[in-house]
Amino acid sequence: MGKMGRGGLVQALQAVRQLQEHVERHPLTYARWTRAQSEYLSSTARRKLLRMGNRGGKSFVALADVQMRATKSHPCRPDWNSRRGPTHQWIITVSWSQAVPLQRIFHSMIDWSRVVKSPNWDMAKGWGKDSPTIVYEDGSTVGWRTMRQGPLAHAGAELDHILIDEPCAIEHYRELERRVVTRAGDLSLALTPVNAPGPLDWLRDLCAEKVVLDLHYPMTEELFRYEDGSLRRLPDGTPMDAAWIEEQARSVPMIWRDIVINGGWDEIVTDGAFTEVFSKSNHVADFKLDGKEILCLGIDHGTQAFTETAVLLAVDERPEYPQVYVIDLVEAPENSSPSEDAKAILKMLRRHGLKWGNLNRVTGDIAHYGGRGKFNRKSNQELAYELTREMRLSRNQALSPPIRTAKTGKGASPRGSVRRGITWIHRALLREGQFTIHPRCSSLIEAMEKYRGGSTDPHGHLVDAIRYGLDFYINRGQRRNVTTPTIVFR
Repeated sequence: MGKMGRGGLVQALQAVRQLQEHVERHPLTYARWTRAQSEYLSSTARRKLLRMGNRGGKSFVALADVQMRATKSHPCRPDWNSRRGPTHQWIITVSWSQAVPLQRIFHSMIDWSRVVKSPNWDMAKGWGKDSPTIVYEDGSTVGWRTMRQGPLAHAGAELDHILIDEPCAIEHYRELERRVVTRAGDLSLALTPVNAPGPLDWLRDLCAEKVVLDLHYPMTEELFRYEDGSLRRLPDGTPMDAAWIEEQARSVPMIWRDIVINGGWDEIVTDGAFTEVFSKSNHVADFKLDGKEILCLGIDHGTQAFTETAVLLAVDERPEYPQVYVIDLVEAPENSSPSEDAKAILKMLRRHGLKWGNLNRVTGDIAHYGGRGKFNRKSNQELAYELTREMRLSRNQALSPPIRTAKTGKGASPRGSVRRGITWIHRALLREGQFTIHPRCSSLIEAMEKYRGGSTDPHGHLVDAIRYGLDFYINRGQRRNVTTPTIVFR
């Protein structure tokens, strides 16, 4: 057994087990912090914002801050540890589904010897949707709330600290900020300024006026460097170094790069969202299909001039990544009728020897109306009805495939739908052979070169139609809503 001997080995194993048990019981005691995280933990500002890009570690340190406040064992805040009596905190998330991954992190860092009451835990559902609250031995509490409960649901509470994870509307901030005034408490925000429910100019102004301390950390190697000098690593061991950061930046369209990577306030307007990755030599070519591809049709209803745009695509699902082929497109003139749109789409299909029934997936935009004093309307339902008439379907024969909505979630502008779609297309362009446009689609080629984003972009309808046609692949695994009821010609 060597010099240690059997007894020494047993003692060493026992010491290892004891250390492991102690780590499991007190996980944050052994946490390592980067400089940015340490500065956040050390800040005594009553109102503060931790602003950085994705993967910067903001949610972890913000949740750890809440946990250490709850047990009054904060290594950087003796002023908080000396507070008399129980403290009460809230963690505010966008929705209950968004809360679950954060609850998993928080659950893993709790010192359960200090907890006297906790809701039932489910790894898939977290603590549930009934405003769960964890109660600690001295009566301190940590409760979870969501922005979707509305500002009025937060009225009346008196709290010591509130953490808002991800961007919120000014109405929520205004109400929540009042909740910590009576107890001279703190309000913290941890976010990347993307997918906000509205403009964040109000928050930017508060930071400029020094009402809110803006702790902003761009994505550099220093962001991921621990205080001992070592770099953070991914679970597979990859160091989060300059090469990794460059790879992340390249995978994000330039129009959002400063926000997503560096936590910047503004979108960068460029000559084109796909300027760096799209080229005619790599992405425009004639091609032949073998008939085993999935045929998709994406339809965009013009919001202002009431145009109609439809893009026909073929998707080869056999490779590791789906390969996209843009076959043809239709751009209906301004103020075209649903009947004219239906005729144009069917004519395009006939050019390629196709019928409506040859399509596998058809996805359209939400309905758009002309507004007060106008009577025009573009919707999947109107278009589907006109298609049944043009195709002269027999009585009780349904349109197949039906037209499904491209949007996910509730409302006309669900959070992140555009960014998610543009990012998917951007990454497809990065992979050799994954995205090919036929030369006949000249207007789409121009759009890919000049698209800048935004509701007034003159090329937006073409890019949107592409997004809708690829909706299944962009949102794979997410539940979708069917906006078009089954249309039966009678």
